[in-house]
Parts: sequence; C-alpha cells; structure tokens
Amino acid sequence: MSWKVSEVKMKNDPKPEPWVVFINWLMVEIFTLYFRLKRLFFEKSYYNNHHLSVTFKDWKFAISWADHKTYTQEIETALSKLQEELLADEFITEALLLCKNCNFLIFDCGDEDRFVQFWLGDGKIMGN
Repeated sequence: MSWKVSEVKMKNDPKPEPWVVFINWLMVEIFTLYFRLKRLFFEKSYYNNHHLSVTFKDWKFAISWADHKTYTQEIETALSKLQEELLADEFITEALLLCKNCNFLIFDCGDEDRFVQFWLGDGKIMGN
C-alpha cells in the first residue's frame, strides 16, 4: 500500500493560538522587567562596546548581542532605508525613535561645516 500526498493545506487563519500569544507576552514581560531592574541598579556606561537587544515583532521573540561596530552598521543601514522611504520630518521622527538607545545622532546637512546633532544618552533629547 502506498500513500501519495497530493496537497498540503495550511490553516486559513495565520493567527497564533492563544497559549502561544500568552507565552510570548510572558517572555517579553520577564525580559523587560529584568532589563528595567538592571538599568535601575547598574550605572550606564557611555563607553560600552556591546549591545544587547530583545525584540518581539511579527509574533517572533529575538535576543541579539552585537559589538558596537556591527550595531552601528545595522542602525546606519536601517536609517538609509528609512531616508529613501520617508519625507524629511517623518524621517527625523523615526530616526530618533530607532536610535533611542544610542548616545547621539548626527544629521549631515550636506556641508562640511553644517550638521545637527541630537544627544540621546540620558533619555532626553538635546539638540545642538
């Protein structure tokens, strides 16, 4: 007796099961609490050469660890894509949100002597 698979059908509704949603939510909450406590009890170092990211997007939970050079290259690549897709005012808003964990963000005005710099390191936006 031989079996032949003629068609594989997927669920019409790609929405995950409720228990999967709950587990993902719980994992994010645990890691968020951990990092909030870590931030409260450990002093921030402006010279930290490593970056830890915890993300939850499109029903996927991810933890990544990168050295500073790789991290800045990833941010610059994302900013370049945003700059092509958005208007100037929208781009600045999204860039500040994307770089919220960075110490500063510099916008080049196309001239050697002109730029706008935002300091973001202390959780406040200060521009000069």
